[in-house]
Amino acid sequence: MVRSLLLTLAMLLSAGAVLAQSTVLTGKVTDDKGEALIGATVKVLKGADFVKGTITDFNGDYRMQIDPGSYDLETSYTGFSTARQTGVQVLSGKINTLDIPMSNSVLNEVIISSYKAPLIEQDKTSGGQTLTSEQIKNLPTRSVNAVVATTAGTTSVDGGEVNIKGSRANGTNYYVDGIRVQGSSTVPIQDIEQLQVITGGLGAEYGDVTGGVISVITKGPASEYHGGIEVENSNGLDPYGYLLATANVSGPILKKKEANGATRTVIGFRMSGQYRNQKDDDPPAVPVHYVKESVLANLEKHPLTKVNGFTVNSAEKLTNDSVNVYKYNPYQNRKNVDLTGKLDFRLTDKIDISLTGTFADQQNKFNPTNDGYASWAIVNAQNNPTDYNRRYRGLARFRHRLGNSDEPESASSNKVTISNASYQIQFGFERGNTHRNDSRHGNNVFDYGYMGRFGFNYVPVAGPDDSTGLIVHTGNREQFTGFQPGYINAAGKLVIPNGGKGSNGEQNGQGGLVAYNEFADPQFYASYLAQNGKLSTTYDDVWGGMYANVNTLYNRIRKTQEDVLTISASSSFDLKLGKTGTHNIQFGLLNEQ
Repeated sequence: MVRSLLLTLAMLLSAGAVLAQSTVLTGKVTDDKGEALIGATVKVLKGADFVKGTITDFNGDYRMQIDPGSYDLETSYTGFSTARQTGVQVLSGKINTLDIPMSNSVLNEVIISSYKAPLIEQDKTSGGQTLTSEQIKNLPTRSVNAVVATTAGTTSVDGGEVNIKGSRANGTNYYVDGIRVQGSSTVPIQDIEQLQVITGGLGAEYGDVTGGVISVITKGPASEYHGGIEVENSNGLDPYGYLLATANVSGPILKKKEANGATRTVIGFRMSGQYRNQKDDDPPAVPVHYVKESVLANLEKHPLTKVNGFTVNSAEKLTNDSVNVYKYNPYQNRKNVDLTGKLDFRLTDKIDISLTGTFADQQNKFNPTNDGYASWAIVNAQNNPTDYNRRYRGLARFRHRLGNSDEPESASSNKVTISNASYQIQFGFERGNTHRNDSRHGNNVFDYGYMGRFGFNYVPVAGPDDSTGLIVHTGNREQFTGFQPGYINAAGKLVIPNGGKGSNGEQNGQGGLVAYNEFADPQFYASYLAQNGKLSTTYDDVWGGMYANVNTLYNRIRKTQEDVLTISASSSFDLKLGKTGTHNIQFGLLNEQ
């Protein structure tokens, strides 16, 4: 064991070292009189599965490194009743202390008691809080960021970006199962075993942080088959049309029976899915006005009108009778689909592998006012652009525990010992795709800004040469031959007809912006208000630039792809230095590209 440990430490020390703290469960086992019980057996159970075990040392103390989560603890000793603590919460990155008193009053008896969380966390060296799945389930929100905002020192507006201690949102780092991930997309609430928010006093295992850390530990497979479905719906009950549907299933794929009769899951799985649909993901505090369908149909065909010989926007003549009043923002719906899958392989008592995959897809319609456009709310909300965000993530962990942790450390309190030694290697790959465009033109880049085809004939111009006096060709004169409009058909595809109907044709109205040529003189190029690549801002906005005119185009298209590859390795062990106590040391390295 010592040779393997030294080899592991040498590998990690060659790259660098940090001092950090693992997740530890420790305590003392005593009898009715408070005397230490030497050699008492302490077992950690997850449902019906045996997870880990150890034996108390010369002082009656036990100590185990264990994954965060909720467990049952079973303690036995010859001549004493078996003690069983249920619902023991082991918090991430902390030394969790649980002292176990035993009774010798009745033999062959199991005394069951429920775990009570301590009022004071003895090992709390950082600011923030850790929430368990049970606590999260009882909160009145299903947004990770909204749950995070219950921590002192954090802020999040309606479940949006998280700011910690006044830092910018990009100063908040997100971790899933120990791997740093990009953006604020982690996993759905139903898949979280523990959610740790660190607002200050960061440990050495975290770097490159200017704000705080949000660390998520995902749920593992259940020891028995388990599933659930949950639906929250407000459609028909309020104007906002909120629908949330979640489902999950978990259980063992392969189980093994131990020599002592206990069972152990060798391969387990957990799968879950979540669908969220919102008619408006940011409902307003005041009523919203949007043009009536009949009025909109007329505006689309005739966005301009003549008043005393002057061309003005038809929308300038709208009145209260022209609009409907809504309690939500029309055409700003949002859809989210989240899928999570996890496989755990416990090959031996000392070697385990965990694989986690997530998929998140979001489609969000929005009013592009913040992009420099006038508000589209009154007559152009039907053309709101869409943000598409899709993210794939794969995480893998290999862990090997060294030595025999099922035996007491030493019968002597003065001996220097090493225990609970382990090392793990983690891999993470993440791909994020974003896409934003106009809903009508989509990815057809060359359709953006196209009004139609302006025809010209080039007529040669002749004149005398200054030096010779001869009549020569001096240039060309552009002769405008007419405008051939382009328009968008019912399928949303830009159509360039072979023969246009002229500037006053019905096709102009179907095309949105091409209708701005409605009052153009077919004989004069300069009379067209809209030309290729140019649009007079006088007719683009209504009411002095407060609102965008009907069928304004979102004249932007953007696509991005981001790949992140992460590899990390770490090793930890408990070092007992005689009577000075036990120290946990962890070394690690990280490569992120």
